[in-house]
Amino acid sequence: PRLCSGQEVTLTLADIRHAYLLKRSLSWATPGPLLVVETARGTFQYPRDWFAHDGDQRRVMIAINRKLGRI
Repeated sequence: PRLCSGQEVTLTLADIRHAYLLKRSLSWATPGPLLVVETARGTFQYPRDWFAHDGDQRRVMIAINRKLGRI
């Protein structure tokens, strides 16, 4: 759920509802873009600095949406 929290969440594909990037409408303290994954267990948010490269967020979002059959 959070970086270095010691907690791990395992989800099935059926638990995932949406995955998208927020590039605007973020608070000034949140680095954008923000990967948002909505699931049956809650919403998970992953800021840019969690990823090694700029395109990694987009690749994760596309992979999730392909698995969901939306792309």
